[in-house]
Amino acid sequence: MVSCSVRHWFHRRPLVTREATSSFGLAESILVNRPHFPVGLLAPQKVEVWVVFLPQIRAYLNSLHGVLSPEESRRATRFAFEQDRERFILAHGTLRTLLGEYLQQDPGGLDFRYGEYGKPALIPDQHASKSLYFNLSHSTDHCLCAVALDREVGVDIEMVRRDVECLRLAERFFAPREYDDLRQAPEERRHARFYRYWTCKEAYLKARGLGLSSGLERIEIIFEGDGSARYRDTGSDVAVNDERWLVKTLPMEGEVAAAVAAQGDDWEVVVSHYSESCR
Repeated sequence: MVSCSVRHWFHRRPLVTREATSSFGLAESILVNRPHFPVGLLAPQKVEVWVVFLPQIRAYLNSLHGVLSPEESRRATRFAFEQDRERFILAHGTLRTLLGEYLQQDPGGLDFRYGEYGKPALIPDQHASKSLYFNLSHSTDHCLCAVALDREVGVDIEMVRRDVECLRLAERFFAPREYDDLRQAPEERRHARFYRYWTCKEAYLKARGLGLSSGLERIEIIFEGDGSARYRDTGSDVAVNDERWLVKTLPMEGEVAAAVAAQGDDWEVVVSHYSESCR
């Protein structure tokens, strides 16, 4: 069973296993003018998801750019529009800053390796990072960072666009049962339901380190009564449930959909919203 709790950091509550936050991390973040995340000791049964509204941290753009790796900085320069470049820097700099808080390490000194489809991971045996897993997603001004111990994790966030031809996309990329469910949904709820399916599928693929080319239509989402969902592989003659993974839709405000997927079913997701009062 997976449960979900939400924290807004202008109403402070204990994080996971211990209540104390890092005075070193706070002092260091103020000194170098970076956002501070009041993290605690990450428990194995927790998947922590941080929600960051990127315009809130735009004042830290230069310092967050400074923690990126040379390759990440090169990637930032490839964006045609300045707004997209800034969002990339803010999101990836935030991820490094958050990981640095958890590991009590310099975020600019963290070394990543990348899987076949580009999923980043901390290099094993460096920075005491062997069991720390993470994932990042951002859409326009909204950013999610997921962190977990001893389990792979994937996250996805999408702005709900009403101009998207969701039935046409679902017919191509969804399993037949999902397409029928969407087709029969009331028109005013169809887009929200489409993005619920989409974020769950993408979170699962990202958790497994796979690309969208692996086949969204093969992954059927089976929603359960508590808001979580299982996956079924429909790519073979006999559909098989993948009991190794569980996904949870995340509570978001406005026209935003999000989901997190992780290994096992013995975890709880904790959602924290960054605020400047964290500092």
